[in-house]
Parts: sequence; structure tokens; C-alpha cells
Amino acid sequence: ETQQLRARYPEAKALRAIGYQQILNYLDGIAPEGRKLKPGVEGLKEEIALSHRQLAKQQRTWIKGLKPEQEFILEQQQLALIEALKVFYRAEKKY
Repeated sequence: ETQQLRARYPEAKALRAIGYQQILNYLDGIAPEGRKLKPGVEGLKEEIALSHRQLAKQQRTWIKGLKPEQEFILEQQQLALIEALKVFYRAEKKY
């Protein structure tokens, strides 16, 4: 599936998502810096799980750092929250 997606849509944003990115690195033989993976699919599963944990940690840290005036009431401030998340992710990651 991942290979077909990359072949058909090489610039798809989905390919940068957790899971796809790790699979593409695995298929291309690119190992993560500073870590040694278990061989085969087991190492790939662990890398995807680690990426999910890291994303959850980033999200918890961001939420914990909100000041009361930065809190959002979703029904009333959905667009403001979306913009704040965009700013956060642009600052944290260079995709």
C-alpha cells in the first residue's frame, strides 16, 4: 500500500504521517539517527510506536503549557484552535 501510494502520489502529505514515514524509511533502508532498530518488521513496529509516543508527548507538553487566556472552548473557538495548532506544528517540525 505504501509503495503504491508513493508511486502514484509522491508528494502526498499522507506520506509524511506517522506510520507512512517510518515504513518509507524502512523500505529505503534509512535507519533512525542515534538508535539501533531490531531487524525486520519488529523493529519497524517499535519505530512507529515510538513516533506515536513522541507525538503524544509533544501534544501533552503543548496543552500543559497553555495559559488560561489561551484555553479554547471548542464550539466557540474552533478556528482559533486550528490556527494555534498550525503555528505549533510549523515551529516544532520541518516537513
